[in-house]
Amino acid sequence: MTTSLKCCLFFIIITACFSICPVRASYDQKMTQEDYEIVRDKIYELKQRIQRLEKRKRKASNPDNLVHEINSLNEEIEEYSVILDGVEKKSILDIINLGAELRTQFDWFDFKGHDYEPYTENPIGDKLHERVRLLPTNRLRLNLRAFLNKKIKFSSRINMVRHWADDDFPIYPEINFLNAARKPSNLDLKVERAYIDFFFEPVENLPMALTFGRTPTTDGLPTDLKENTSRKSTYPGLAYDCETDGIALSILLDKFLPLKNPALRTLWIRRLDDNAQYFLDQKLSDKFGLYRDDEDTMGNLNIYISQFETYLPDPLNNTLLMLNYLWIPKAPSSDLRYIPELGDFYDKNNSILYADVPYSEGALTKITFFIESKDLFNTGLDWFFDISFLNTKAKGALRFMFNPQAAGLNGEEPILARLAYDYYSKINPNFAKNIEDLKSAPPPIGLLNSDGTSDRSAQAIHLGFRYTLPLPKLNKPSFGIEYNYASKYWFGINAGSADFLHKRDIRGSVWDFYYIQPITKNFMTRISSVWVDYEYDDGMSFYHGEPQAIDHKVSQFSIVLDARF
Repeated sequence: MTTSLKCCLFFIIITACFSICPVRASYDQKMTQEDYEIVRDKIYELKQRIQRLEKRKRKASNPDNLVHEINSLNEEIEEYSVILDGVEKKSILDIINLGAELRTQFDWFDFKGHDYEPYTENPIGDKLHERVRLLPTNRLRLNLRAFLNKKIKFSSRINMVRHWADDDFPIYPEINFLNAARKPSNLDLKVERAYIDFFFEPVENLPMALTFGRTPTTDGLPTDLKENTSRKSTYPGLAYDCETDGIALSILLDKFLPLKNPALRTLWIRRLDDNAQYFLDQKLSDKFGLYRDDEDTMGNLNIYISQFETYLPDPLNNTLLMLNYLWIPKAPSSDLRYIPELGDFYDKNNSILYADVPYSEGALTKITFFIESKDLFNTGLDWFFDISFLNTKAKGALRFMFNPQAAGLNGEEPILARLAYDYYSKINPNFAKNIEDLKSAPPPIGLLNSDGTSDRSAQAIHLGFRYTLPLPKLNKPSFGIEYNYASKYWFGINAGSADFLHKRDIRGSVWDFYYIQPITKNFMTRISSVWVDYEYDDGMSFYHGEPQAIDHKVSQFSIVLDARF
C-alpha cells in the first residue's frame, strides 16, 4: 500500500469516526457514499490479497515469512470493518424511530344502583353504594416506525397494561378480541398495532396508500384532546374504536377537490375463529383446524368502513371534517357456551334442551359525522362535535328451546325454555316441577332485540372543548369539558377505548371534566372527573340482546402521570 493511499484512507476513517461518534454534540461531518464505497472496495481488495498469500504459504518452503504480512492485512481489514459497521448501523437507525410511553394512573370509582335479575328489569334487593379506592395502573407502550423507503412505511405499537401487583385476570366480556392489548391483564406485551403503509400512484395525480396488518383503529378522535397528543387513529371514536386486523385503501383527492388534504378511505375488517377455543380453562370448541368447522362457535364477522375526510380552507385550516359509514352485513350469533348455566343447551347428548342458532342475527349500518377544530382563530380553543345514527335489520335470534317430544310429551311442539314451566304448569303440574329451573333461561338473543324480528335505530352525540391557558410560566396548561349521550339501542363499537368506562359505548349520559398540566415537553399530569348516568345496560354484550333499563350511576376520579420519550 502506498503512503499516499494510506493517508487518504486513514483521513476517511478519522472523518467517519468523528461523524458517527456518539459523544459528539453534532453530526455535521459524515462519510459520503463515495467514501463509503472506497473503504468497502479496499476491504475486498485486502481479502483478495490474503487469499493469494494463503495459496503461496501452502506452497512456500518457509511459510513463516508470509504469516506476518497476512496478520497485518487482517488487522487492516478489522480497522476498516469497524468503521463500516458503525456507518451501516447509523444508516439503519436513520430510518427507525423508536419511542416509549409510561403512564401511571390512580382511579377512584363510586357506584350507586341495583343489581337485576338476569335478562329482566326487575331489581334485586336494596340499592347499593359501592366504592373502589385508589386503584393504581401502569401502562407501558413501545412505538416503532421505520421509513423503509419512499414507498413503504412500517408502524407498530405494543402495550402492557396492569394493575399494581394484581394477580386477578379480567374475564369476558371485559377482555375480548377488540381490546386485548388495551385492558389490564398480565405482564405480557401485546401487539396493539403493526401495519405497513405502501404508497403508490396507479393513475397520474391520484396517489394512494395500501395499509395492511393490525391497523391504527384505536385512540379514536377526539381522544387526542384529552390525551394531549397528535391524531393517533384513522376514524372517529364514536364510529369505531377497537383493535383491528384488516386491509385499508386511502386515496388522496387534493388534485381534484379544492380542499386541504381531502381523502377517501375504505377498510375491511374480519374476525376469524381458526382453531379449538378455550376460555378460563374451559374447552368451548371441538374445531381442529381451518378445514373443520364447529357449528356452535361464533361465525366470522366482517365489517366494512368507508370515510371521507378533509381539512376546511382558511381561516379554518386546522378544522378536520369526517363523514364515516360502517356496515356489518351479517352479524353472527353469539357463542354462550362459556356460561355454565347454559351448558345443557349445547350438550349434543341432551335431546330435551337445545340452542337454535341462526346463521345471522341481521345487518347493521352506522353513519357518523365528526368535526374537530384546534386553536380556533388563534384563541387557544379546541372544540369538536360528533354525531352518529345507527340502524339494524333483524334476521334471526339465538333461541334456547325445550323439546317436549324428547321428554315423552308426544304431540307437543318445541317451546322457548323460559316459557316451558308456565305452559306445562297449566297442562301437567306434576311434570312442570321437573323443569321449574328453566324459568331463568335467557330470552331470544337477536341484534339489539329479544325476538329476532324487530329492527332498531339509535343515535349518539359527543361534543366538547379544550382551552389552553396563555400561561407560559406554567407550560400552558389546559382544561376541557366533554359530554356524550346515547339512546337505548346504541352500539358504539368502542371496546378498544383507553378509558375504563368506555363512555362512548354507554346508553345514557356522561360528563367528563379534566385539567392537563404539562411539566416538561415529555411529561404531563392530568386530573379528571367523569360522571355517568346509565339508562340501559349493554344487553348480552356487544350487539347481542335487548337492552334493559337500569338505574346505575357511576363516577370516576383519576390522576395520571404520563411520560413519553
